[in-house]
Amino acid sequence: MKNFFLFLSFVIASQKVIGQEKKYSTRKLLSSDKTFLCVMDKSTGFEFHQDSQSWKYKNFEVEDQKFILELDKLDTGTFYKFGSKNMYKKIISSKCKRSRKTRFIVCNGSLGDVNFNETSNLITYAFTSGYTVGNNSLWTSNSLGPSISIGKCSELNLNIK
Repeated sequence: MKNFFLFLSFVIASQKVIGQEKKYSTRKLLSSDKTFLCVMDKSTGFEFHQDSQSWKYKNFEVEDQKFILELDKLDTGTFYKFGSKNMYKKIISSKCKRSRKTRFIVCNGSLGDVNFNETSNLITYAFTSGYTVGNNSLWTSNSLGPSISIGKCSELNLNIK
């Protein structure tokens, strides 16, 4: 009977781990050669004010600005929001590669533009598409305003054997 409860506990714990793996896309992380968690420290940009129908400066909260940067041996990869489900990660991400000119990792795509210095672990992230859509109904959410953020990345050491 004791072994049955031990087995049952193991099965329940396994299901929770598999659920987390699907929810936070950790399965994809395991196949990357280098994986970085990037956290933004400061962010500034523009916000559309409906009452004045104009853009104004704004400092944005950075609590939710956490990203994953995955790189393979050829220094190409993907930059996406931490906690993205696999289907969103494919659509809302930026593709990355090492720049021949600057030697930085440079990412471009629907999530925005990124410059990452692997030596200092410093990162800049710019989202500029929001302003150019030219649609007032999208601007009212203020989530599409152009912004630039700075932060730091830490390499995740996933010792999976």
